[in-house]
Amino acid sequence: MSFPDIVPELAARLPDLRGRLAANQTLADITWFRVGGPAQVLFLPADAHDLAYVLAHIPADLPVTVIGLGSNLLVRDGGIPGCIGGALRMNAGAHGRETKDVLIEAEAVDRRGKLHRLTLTDMGMTYRHSGVPDTFIFTEALYQGSPGDPAEILSEMQAVADYREAHQPIKERTGGSTFKNPPGSSAWKLVDAAGCRGLRVGGAKVSEMHCNFLINDANASAEDIERLGETVRARVKAQSGQTLTWEIVRLGVPLPGRPTGEALAT
Repeated sequence: MSFPDIVPELAARLPDLRGRLAANQTLADITWFRVGGPAQVLFLPADAHDLAYVLAHIPADLPVTVIGLGSNLLVRDGGIPGCIGGALRMNAGAHGRETKDVLIEAEAVDRRGKLHRLTLTDMGMTYRHSGVPDTFIFTEALYQGSPGDPAEILSEMQAVADYREAHQPIKERTGGSTFKNPPGSSAWKLVDAAGCRGLRVGGAKVSEMHCNFLINDANASAEDIERLGETVRARVKAQSGQTLTWEIVRLGVPLPGRPTGEALAT
């Protein structure tokens, strides 16, 4: 699939552009799942001011989506967060702490290219969510650290890394945790109780190491991954009555309205 090339039109509007515009850029190479179709235009800004300049001068009705580092992101086969911006957007957290626990302020650029400075209160952070408009693109953040012994800090960092390697499929092609934890419960426990550990659709599989992770272990398509996720959600709903919410952002043309349930256990 390819889109009309609008890069020349955009470049004509942007004589002072310092970043790079690429037409019909396949996004599979920059997402952790290694799946997905092309973006009509991929923009790599030189810095926050370059980003603001472009947003202020491109057509107001041109859709803009932030890719970040490509984690927690599923780009569908028809085309169209793992960094500070993604952490701010979803109030990322682990091991009992969240972004809001250490954030002082953040900077963002809106769809018209205007810069905003946001306090922690302005961010409106709750579990895996921030209340900032979806059109804001984060460019900077200021955090409050705590003094400590360097050796103890390094030891704690190593302990976290060791835990992740032992309990999560970090060496697989995965987008990270797939579903948010419902209040008072754990998504992985619900998935496991519904018999979905090791469940497969095409080349996509529920990790047997940690079943809140979907992995691409056999040249899966984006549709394989999304259909597997929807199958898991349906089985969890049937088994426990709980509705799992996707934590991974899905971009592009939605799945056709076919029923789930064709997954095969392996």
